[in-house]
Amino acid sequence: MSIAIICMSLVVNVILGIIMIARLNAMYQRSRKVLITLIAVFLAVYIAVGLLTAIRGRHSSGYELILSGTHQCTFDEGGGLLLFTTAWILGTVWEVIALFCSLDCRKALP
Repeated sequence: MSIAIICMSLVVNVILGIIMIARLNAMYQRSRKVLITLIAVFLAVYIAVGLLTAIRGRHSSGYELILSGTHQCTFDEGGGLLLFTTAWILGTVWEVIALFCSLDCRKALP
């Protein structure tokens, strides 16, 4: 995957996360505690994901292959699988926290 696609997906996920925080804040009647908790977790996760993406981008390189008279560009990530997996796990943690916040347990109690 090229670094532009990775950065674009990161920006889209950040925008969707901000929308999710706004909707969860409205669901919890604009509770400051919930808002501060969501923003703190969101910033911690996506700052870490952004740093891991930047580190992964620094260690990647692209080069040109000439195969049977055709020019092909290829991309070497330089062993960034662990960084990719860590960023993916952090994003999943944020999604699970948002999911549990969206399950309003107060409505289930009599």
